[in-house]
Amino acid sequence: MFAVGRAYGGGRWFDGGAFAGKRAMLSVTVGGPSEVYSDVGIYAPINEILYPIHHGIFGFTGFTVIEPIVVYGPNRIDDAARADYLARYRERLLSLDSAPTLPQLNTAQYEGFVRRDAHM
Repeated sequence: MFAVGRAYGGGRWFDGGAFAGKRAMLSVTVGGPSEVYSDVGIYAPINEILYPIHHGIFGFTGFTVIEPIVVYGPNRIDDAARADYLARYRERLLSLDSAPTLPQLNTAQYEGFVRRDAHM
C-alpha cells in the first residue's frame, strides 16, 4: 500500500499526497508506565517515538493524523484502569471524524526548498 508510485512519488507528498482527505490513527500498547516515556524517563516521549510513523509514513502520504491511543503497561494495570482505557478507545472510535489531530505540514511553506514535480 505504501509503495512508491502508488502512495507517494511524482510530487505527491504531505498535503498533496495520495491519501489527502483521509485520516489515520495509531493504537498501540507499550510495556511500561507513561513516566518512562517522557523527558525524564528511560525512553523518549511517546510522540517522539511515534514521529517516524506519524510524520514519515502517514503524514508523508497525505493522511491527516489523529492523535494516537496509547495504552501504557497493559499487563500491569488493574481491571478499573483497563475498563477506562477500553471506554476511551471506544469513544475515540465512535468519534473519529472529530477526533483531535496532530499538526500537519503545509508544503507551500517549503516551495523554495522542494520541487513538487520531482520524481522519486
